[in-house]
Amino acid sequence: MQTVHNIATKINARSEAKNTQLTIDWENMTEDELRELARQTIVIKVQAAWRRAETIPETATIKAHDYRVGARNSAPQPTVEEMLARLSPEELAHVMSRFGGRLVPSAN
Repeated sequence: MQTVHNIATKINARSEAKNTQLTIDWENMTEDELRELARQTIVIKVQAAWRRAETIPETATIKAHDYRVGARNSAPQPTVEEMLARLSPEELAHVMSRFGGRLVPSAN
């Protein structure tokens, strides 16, 4: 089986894109090999989302379905701890003062 794709490629960020009609011949690809190609793509997308969010988790579980072609993924939201860790000592002191030294506002 073959698929045909029209793609645009730039030599570098400032250059003009050149169009190419790319034909991909999928013959002799096993399911495992196709899955490995998909894994590479998903890893790159997930890493890009973490970079945009400026947070990298120690562990993560994702659904491949969420990364299918055309799916819109938002960057994972950082935890409160991760957001606080990014603050300078001055910013953290200001936040703490706003909450009376606690991270949860009092019920008063």
